[in-house]
Amino acid sequence: MLVKKVYILFFVAVSLFLFTSTHAIAKQAFTTKSLQFELHLEHLLINQAFHERHLTLTIKTGQMDEAKVLEIELIENTRAIAEVLSPYYGKMNAYLFSNLLAANSGAIGEYRLAAFKADNEAKKVAADRMNSSSDAIASFLSAPFPKNMGKDTLGFMFMENQKHQRAVIDAVADGDFEAERKHWNELEAGTYKLAEAIARGLANEFPNKF
Repeated sequence: MLVKKVYILFFVAVSLFLFTSTHAIAKQAFTTKSLQFELHLEHLLINQAFHERHLTLTIKTGQMDEAKVLEIELIENTRAIAEVLSPYYGKMNAYLFSNLLAANSGAIGEYRLAAFKADNEAKKVAADRMNSSSDAIASFLSAPFPKNMGKDTLGFMFMENQKHQRAVIDAVADGDFEAERKHWNELEAGTYKLAEAIARGLANEFPNKF
């Protein structure tokens, strides 16, 4: 009986230790500030993807005045993403990062126009540009913090998002809006995961800032 009681007390003690340790880790990883940062980054990255989607739909339907407004909003959102990352990468690097995002947006635009013209050769060229710009973005984000933001992980996530981005454009070009919604949902889910990976990587890299 005594042995059983000792075993139970030991089990309870270990359980409490594991709980408090896990709670401490969770508390460190998910402070109010880090969660606010993650939500802010999610909002900006989802905005970027949504503006690209909206631009695809407006150009397809010939709403060129609306498309011009969206292009301006894309530029502003690109700058906002760079600005929110500048405390961790530096202002000059944030400026370079905004250029990488702009290059990616330009490649998406080229793919969009090629898809609407059904120009498969131009689509391939634009798809390669999308992929190379995504790889450059992943390299930029991970290079200073390889421990907390692995290049391979970020690169894979960016490539998946680009694949879904192209699928959205192709579906709109084909007039298949059921497929478009499906691919948009996948793109949106992937963007949330990407924002989470970046935000939590930075939170782990700079615990004193969160």
